[in-house]
Amino acid sequence: MPFYILVSLLVAADLFAGEVSLFYSPNNRVQYEGVGYRQQDSGWELKTKPAGNGAGLRVRHALPGQWGMTLQYWTNLSFYEREDGNAQSHVLRQTGQTELTIQNLLWGVSHPIQGSLLEAVFGVQGTQAVFRRKDFVFNGVFSAVQTQEEIRGAGGWLGVHGAAKGRAFFIDGEVLLGHYFLTSNKLSVEGGGVHQGGYSYLFILEAGVRFRQWRFSAGFCRQLMQIHVPGGKSLGNGATVSFPINKLDFSSPFIAITFLFNPDFALGREDRDGRGGDFFDDKTEGNAVRIRRGFGGRKSPASSVKSRDPNAKFGFKSETE
Repeated sequence: MPFYILVSLLVAADLFAGEVSLFYSPNNRVQYEGVGYRQQDSGWELKTKPAGNGAGLRVRHALPGQWGMTLQYWTNLSFYEREDGNAQSHVLRQTGQTELTIQNLLWGVSHPIQGSLLEAVFGVQGTQAVFRRKDFVFNGVFSAVQTQEEIRGAGGWLGVHGAAKGRAFFIDGEVLLGHYFLTSNKLSVEGGGVHQGGYSYLFILEAGVRFRQWRFSAGFCRQLMQIHVPGGKSLGNGATVSFPINKLDFSSPFIAITFLFNPDFALGREDRDGRGGDFFDDKTEGNAVRIRRGFGGRKSPASSVKSRDPNAKFGFKSETE
């Protein structure tokens, strides 16, 4: 199943979510480092560092009991960027143009950690990196061949999520650690060692304001994914186009907008049982009284001790008065 179809199905299944967030990274930084195909005493590596736009989608909603569900999808705007390869001995040199597209999908569940504002989260992850390479120059020899490689990894992850909120401000963050159990690449391989597995981590921290059913925030996201795949491949002129060890670093500041389908569903599920509530507020009893009185400090008729009759808020008097 194509990756984007899988994403669409998961998003459609989560439309009843408590909240949906859209992230935009105006200066997303992607760094790639491929290592390990050539058997050189001083090593061999290929690097590219394109900068462009990135985007993300996050869906959260509550499940029965204290459980919750979360979905995250991240990708970048791809374009061709210079790629350099060399051994530390400078005996071998390679340059070229590479277009790199990364897609990272995480789905999981969460549960509060007793006695804290944190909750444990764990789930499954799928990552895909597509490399389109051209204009190879290896030791001064040019090649007009164009190649495409797709690297994929699937595995599990776990971590912690925490949030705190006031009446208008909030902070939200999480740290996730993952391991890839299944990996593959679609480019035929030759030579090199056979590697499987890999690891990943994701760190997100954001802060912002809430207005009715909307949240506006800014923050920082960093994702590191290292995927090991079988072997490597080179062209006729000697240029390397596939590596067994592939390190992807996806990081940038971002701005985000969140819509709360359920106004009581704030920051995941932290409103349940008062978790994470009034973190920024003075918790004195006097302040609590002012909050209960509402805007302007005036009590509604139905909130006074003498007017507890259900009809009082409509202006009717109780027959017992």
